[in-house]
Amino acid sequence: MAISEIENLSKADLHSRELESLLAIWTEAPMFEAAIEAASLAWSLALYTEAVGLNELSVFSTQLALGLQWGGRSASPEQTKVLAAAGQHLRMLLHQHAAGLDPKPHPDLLVSLQDLVRTTA
Repeated sequence: MAISEIENLSKADLHSRELESLLAIWTEAPMFEAAIEAASLAWSLALYTEAVGLNELSVFSTQLALGLQWGGRSASPEQTKVLAAAGQHLRMLLHQHAAGLDPKPHPDLLVSLQDLVRTTA
């Protein structure tokens, strides 16, 4: 594993931890500012995962970022749960990659994110 890949994965792990924590807080008290901060972290994760060749995780991160960016202000309780679950799932997928597995986003969760983006865009 090249140094730049290790650095990108370390940054992705840090950002996924921050994202998961922020989303846990946001689900309890949804505030638009927190959603925008979470979207920024998800965008960073999309870049880091793309840089190391985890294209499916990059797409998933992008959908999460868009969902937070566009739906963060007016997300329903169900949409909030989808966004928080996506943040947790993304962190789990990064851990799977670190363990040497080939992580794939759960198709139903990806579809839920894409539907959320379509309805809030």
